[in-house]
Amino acid sequence: MIFPENLPEKTVRDILLFNNYYRLEGYWFRHYDPSCYPTHRFITGTSFGEIQREYFGDTVIRSLTFATIGYIEIAFRSVFAYTLAKKPRTVSIQFP
Repeated sequence: MIFPENLPEKTVRDILLFNNYYRLEGYWFRHYDPSCYPTHRFITGTSFGEIQREYFGDTVIRSLTFATIGYIEIAFRSVFAYTLAKKPRTVSIQFP
C-alpha cells in the first residue's frame, strides 16, 4: 500500500486507531491481490488515501441516510398518534 509522503505515520496510526482497523478492512478488502490470498497483499499502486476517501465518502452517505430516516420516523409517529387519538375508545394509559 502506498502512503502519501505528506501523511505522517502517526496520522495513519490515529486513523486506524480511531476508525477501527476492522471497519476499514471492509473498504480495503477489494484492493487485495487475489493471486496472493491468504497473505492479504495489496494490488500494486493501492494508496491509503484512496481507501480513506472511500471510507469517509461512505460515512457521509450513511449520515445523510440516517438523518433522513429520522425525519420520516418522526413524521410517521406523529401521524400514527394523531390517527389513534381521533378514534373513539382509543386504548390509552389511564391514571387512577
